Amino acid sequence: MSFAVLILLKATLVCGAALAFARICRQRRASIRHLIFALAFAALVVIPVASAVLPLLVVTIPVPQQREAPAVTAIPVASTPIETGQERAPFAPAVPGSASLTLTRVIVVMWLTGVVTFLIPVGAGLWQMRRLRFRALPWMEGQVCLRPIAEAHGVRRHVDVLRHEAVTGPMTCGLFTPAIVCPIDADSWDSAALRRTLTHEIEHVARYDWLIHCLSRTICALYWFHPLVWMAWRQLRLEAERACDDAVLLARDDARNYASLLVAMAQRDRVLKSGPLLAMAARSDLSLRVAALLNDRQERGRLRFGRTRASVGIVLSSAAMLVLAALSITARASQAPNRIQTDPLPTFEVASVKPNKSGASRSMIENVQPGGLWHLTNVPTRALIRTAYRVQDFQIVGAPDWAQTEHYDVVAKASGDLRPVSPGAPRAHFLMLRSLLIDRFKLKARLETRDGPVFALVAARADGKPGAGLVPAHDNCAAIIAAERKGERRASPPGERPACGLIAGPNRMGGDRIAGGNTSMSQLATTLSSPVSRTVLDRTGLSGAFNFTLDFLPDGSSIDASQNLPSLQTALQEQLGLKLEPARGPVEVLVIDHIERPTED
Repeated sequence: MSFAVLILLKATLVCGAALAFARICRQRRASIRHLIFALAFAALVVIPVASAVLPLLVVTIPVPQQREAPAVTAIPVASTPIETGQERAPFAPAVPGSASLTLTRVIVVMWLTGVVTFLIPVGAGLWQMRRLRFRALPWMEGQVCLRPIAEAHGVRRHVDVLRHEAVTGPMTCGLFTPAIVCPIDADSWDSAALRRTLTHEIEHVARYDWLIHCLSRTICALYWFHPLVWMAWRQLRLEAERACDDAVLLARDDARNYASLLVAMAQRDRVLKSGPLLAMAARSDLSLRVAALLNDRQERGRLRFGRTRASVGIVLSSAAMLVLAALSITARASQAPNRIQTDPLPTFEVASVKPNKSGASRSMIENVQPGGLWHLTNVPTRALIRTAYRVQDFQIVGAPDWAQTEHYDVVAKASGDLRPVSPGAPRAHFLMLRSLLIDRFKLKARLETRDGPVFALVAARADGKPGAGLVPAHDNCAAIIAAERKGERRASPPGERPACGLIAGPNRMGGDRIAGGNTSMSQLATTLSSPVSRTVLDRTGLSGAFNFTLDFLPDGSSIDASQNLPSLQTALQEQLGLKLEPARGPVEVLVIDHIERPTED
């Protein structure tokens, strides 16, 4: 899993957990919920840095094998060209530093652009606060009133009390030298309102809320694309205000009078179109703050931790952050049902393999006959491998040249009838052919999945509906096959669409035909992989079974175009309402590690 994706997942986990814990602790002190969100933002900084320097703690999780292409086991390997016995198949591997690197650069540029965009208000807000504080007037009466309140809250630092005409409500600022800035008319407030205001603001100073606020806002700029981070930041800001509101009530003040003061301050703010860029209090949170003030069941108070509890909390929090930072997740595909078997394979009762020296160009692989007899005539070794492992020619890698040029006749006999008894039933004769290849040709092969160009079979129409030649089918194929086996139903003539199943081969017009009865779109996609020499993935969105007949002129054919046969792409669109689109995806290949010419019987 990539570093960026892993950090994104961890950030989601941290923010989600913080929001969930805060929800659980909604009746506890606001200072506790504020601590939860402050730790979450600390984790958002620690995790990326620690992940880059700490050794990884890898956790492997099994995932189901996703099988869209026709074949086999998904074993991730490096992208390399797929080779056939005579030429390279049309497979364009991912070249390091090309498309994938360009996409990475685009994503990085987009992220940096967002970071800069969201950092601009932070910088502008700091400059605004500095300018406001520089132009504010010292207020000695407020300074005198603040001194006993600051001592009661344990604040030993010097805090300036200022007034400014552009401020409509009190606010705290200053990273190193804090200041409380009040409206210019604050000297006309009654003593109770002034005491409540200064108590609220000095609590911000005691809690270092301005520093936490600026840092968390900067972290939001780094995660500008993540909605949960912004949700956590809003809750952090709200809980800071509620914790300071609680401090006012703990000073034996009346909740209703203080709520009225907050409402009056909010009404004063309406004369401004917008508040300071880095204001901690949000007008939209006023109703939540007032409701919390008037809730008698709400627990209030500052955080009270002894040295032992604080030390344990720091250690546990740091350990949790470091473990989460070091955690890395990797997915391992579970075994697919049809990966190469390691269990003993079934074998033919009798099998004969002889070289075919006729020089004929036509090969014949007949259907399995009643009684388990199977004839394969003038078949090259590559075709035997294709048949045994149910792959296309372009999926075979590493076969020698003679596997295509040297042909063989195979006559095999199994004990019992090998014809399938129902759709999807295992084809034992394919497994027996694998056993024959391993025994007589000394075949050693393995299955891999490589990333590369594929075709996606999609609907040609904008509404996704199939064409007129793609007819939904609802026949009982098990009953049809059983009737054909008993001779109660005549099987479809060669070249005609079967009632159940799929055929691919020449048609009477000299072109090619793919015809299916009660066939799924994934089966059609698998069959289309052969004429296009590329894996085809079913992305039509069409479920169920269909009847269809597809006639087309194969690429490179010498047949006269006057036969009015369209190309495959045109035939798909006109006859079935489908089309092939270039894409990238898993290309499953059979790698030949070793193979020998068989000895004659």
